[in-house]
Amino acid sequence: MVGVKLKPRQIDLSDISYVCCKAPMFSFTRLAGADPALKVEMASTGEVACFGHDRHEAFLKSLLATGFRVPRRNLLFSCGKLGPRLEFLDSARNLRKMGFELFATKGTGAFLLERGVQVKLVHKLSSGEHPNIIDMIKQGDIDLVVNIPDSSNNQEVTFYD
Repeated sequence: MVGVKLKPRQIDLSDISYVCCKAPMFSFTRLAGADPALKVEMASTGEVACFGHDRHEAFLKSLLATGFRVPRRNLLFSCGKLGPRLEFLDSARNLRKMGFELFATKGTGAFLLERGVQVKLVHKLSSGEHPNIIDMIKQGDIDLVVNIPDSSNNQEVTFYD
């Protein structure tokens, strides 16, 4: 950049004492009709990069930098596939130990209950029953929703009406 030649330098990644994480910033509230089910070709409106002592710290910092608020009490988890449910199982147990109230849709709730994790069942919007997920979010009863749909079929994305 400044016209000074540099000698090539060998970099040993074990000498680096930090980790960096980039996180996308979305503005769904400004993009009417935006697809909430993100895919590989996600269209973000920006991104942030944060450093941490390990990947967990870097990731948490990047979430906070995007405006994410750490939930205080009630979490809803809904996942159609077995793999993510299994991955979430230990976290669900830890969240309960930390005092979080867990909510889940029918299938996910049954999976967690069968494995000894206390959850409260919540109706999907598509069920037509009340209170449903949207009712609970509007009432402020849910602080964070983690939704991992099977696919982008209409039933799954009605979560976001």
